[in-house]
Amino acid sequence: MDRRMLLTLVLAMALVGCAGTRPPVPNASGSWFWKEGASRDTMTSRRLLIGVWHSEATDIHGVTRIEDATRLANGTYVIHFVERSDSGKVTADQTECGRWGISGNIYFTITEAIREGDHGDPVSPYDAAFYDAYAVLVLTKAAFEYKHVESGQMMHDDRVNDVPKNTEWSGRIGSTPSPCEGAST
Repeated sequence: MDRRMLLTLVLAMALVGCAGTRPPVPNASGSWFWKEGASRDTMTSRRLLIGVWHSEATDIHGVTRIEDATRLANGTYVIHFVERSDSGKVTADQTECGRWGISGNIYFTITEAIREGDHGDPVSPYDAAFYDAYAVLVLTKAAFEYKHVESGQMMHDDRVNDVPKNTEWSGRIGSTPSPCEGAST
């Protein structure tokens, strides 16, 4: 066998060997389908988010958007949104109910029902518009800053209470009647 043919054969064997090997998978404690549990950071973040939060922002057109969010330990939430024009007239008043969670630095919500006025309706679980994910930027006992993953919209909430107390909606959250009563999913 001539030298060129031998070199080609060795090179081919080396390439086949490289193509057939995979990088090693880090040794995990448990199999791929078994989840060990939430990390300490996730558990801390979850505890911090439970309670009543408030945000208020005015855009360049003078429209003020107010949000009062209550997140319960059972993973449910109620958010009351109010929008006021620059003249102070309420242009939108809506309550949203659903599920919330956090994993690592991702906070997420799944809207299950929306109530406007005296009428609530469940939303379609097939509509992706009702599933939201946010990157957590700051989360402390007093402040929550987060960014919507898709739109890039930034939000800032301030803590009002550790647990739902004495708010218009808190007495009805997680019990009957809830702000989204009549909008059962």
